[in-house]
Amino acid sequence: MKKYLLFLPLAFLTTIGFSQTTYIWDDGGFFPAWNQPGNWNPDGIPGPLDNVIIPAGFSAFLNSTETVNDVTVTGASAQLSCISSGLLTVNGTLIVTSGATLDVSTAGGGVTLPAGASLGNSSTGTITGSNFTVETDLTAPATWRTLAPPVVGSTLADWDDDIYTSGIGFDDAAQGGVFVSVYDYNEAEIGSLDNGYNAASSLTNGKGYLTYVDQLGVSQTLAVTGAPNNANSVTLNVNCSYSCGADDGWVLLGNPYPSTINWASCSRSNITKGAPYVLSIGGNYVTASQIASGQGFWVKASSGGASVTIPQTAKTTATTGHFKTFDEAIMLNIFSNINSFYDKAYLYEDENSSEFYDEDYDNIKLFTPNPWEVPSLSLVTNDGKDLYSNSISQLGVGESISIPVRVKVGISGDYELLINGFENILPNHEFELEDLSTGEITPVINNTVSKTLYIDNTIEEPFLILHITKSDLPTSVNEFIGNSNVKVYPNPAKDNLTFTFKENTKQNSTILITNQLGAIVKNLIVNQGTNNLNLNISDLSQGIYNYQIVSENEIISNGKIVVQ
Repeated sequence: MKKYLLFLPLAFLTTIGFSQTTYIWDDGGFFPAWNQPGNWNPDGIPGPLDNVIIPAGFSAFLNSTETVNDVTVTGASAQLSCISSGLLTVNGTLIVTSGATLDVSTAGGGVTLPAGASLGNSSTGTITGSNFTVETDLTAPATWRTLAPPVVGSTLADWDDDIYTSGIGFDDAAQGGVFVSVYDYNEAEIGSLDNGYNAASSLTNGKGYLTYVDQLGVSQTLAVTGAPNNANSVTLNVNCSYSCGADDGWVLLGNPYPSTINWASCSRSNITKGAPYVLSIGGNYVTASQIASGQGFWVKASSGGASVTIPQTAKTTATTGHFKTFDEAIMLNIFSNINSFYDKAYLYEDENSSEFYDEDYDNIKLFTPNPWEVPSLSLVTNDGKDLYSNSISQLGVGESISIPVRVKVGISGDYELLINGFENILPNHEFELEDLSTGEITPVINNTVSKTLYIDNTIEEPFLILHITKSDLPTSVNEFIGNSNVKVYPNPAKDNLTFTFKENTKQNSTILITNQLGAIVKNLIVNQGTNNLNLNISDLSQGIYNYQIVSENEIISNGKIVVQ
């Protein structure tokens, strides 16, 4: 009997779930303290899932440690004060509207926004004090980052508390009192600058810093404390000297707000078109439409007097990480077989673009800050520009274009080149990849080229050429290209992979997925008569895998897939 009495309540509790309550301050208690249930409507003390509203005309005091979801201090004379020992964690959105006040000036008190939380886009009220902490999650691996302080008044000591910032390897975080791997960027000088930073050095809100973070293989949380920037808008001036050739106009800025910002809502003056550049998990720069809290980003000025203005309305509650992935259909991928780094570039067609660099349609390649380990891949225009994304002009039937592909590596060795997604971007085209080092020409079959290349780290010039010809034979996304009887898509894939057979299978067969070491990680039976088969790959780590479809001990199809 005791066993049933123990388990029945547990079974019941799992069905009721957790509810969210909005607590409105009504000052009904004996003392206006947060932890007095009578001060709230309904009576109670808000918890981690609950939302809180401090309305106009009321003053609330926090002298305890509390965690809630959203907090809104709204209307004339509304005030929330974090007095001594008053520590408030806001997991969702904090809003302080015009006429309202948040006081975080008392020692021992303050507000913390964990990673993913934000200071909302209506926060134009008054925030007094500097005990405001913003956290950012930094995922492994150890690599270079573009970081930025999301508050005013922070120092490098904030970073040094949480992460190793002294440089490559296992050096102590404050080597001789100097952060040897924290750099800023001066467009008038060649290369990044180590300005002799130490723990007391101030971090400038709105400025980005190139920082090597050695996490020892563990994801970490970076916390900075200061006064939040809740200005109605922030204008970042882009100083531009135009004296350094290819480096002209590049500036490393930082998201000034403790929230994600939407680049499309920012106004730009004399800044090249397109999204700003942030680092990807592959170790290279990519463009991004959203900039995370605490993230630095690169922009390129097109002339002097350039600036970027970020209004409150650019803030978004969307959660975005510091490392970006490619949303577009990527055509060219280079993966290192030596480490986990990789690079990508993509190609598309526009009737207004050309074979030269077109500022309105192309994105210049911003090369990795770690060329010693990270491979770089770029598409080269007729005027010698390296591009991260290249828009080519529309071709007429029978017309062709040849695009040099530059691959630069810091470590000589084997690399995997994967080119795919042709049918999604340029249907009705034929493609060939030429390797100038061997003279080999590889046609694109089933929309994919996959090759293992030995690349020497002394190679600087493009040694691959992608030839594209407009065909007079229409094809469609769902049509099989070449002689392949099996279509595998999407590739790259993230959660699911689909195998489509040109004709229903006439006998039982087996799909084998193997990793780069040859170990079988997926084994699936394909029954006779199958036309489509979905394979869940969500449990596979990122990387390149081989697939084989085997029937009666004969390989009827094989290839490579990329798991993102």
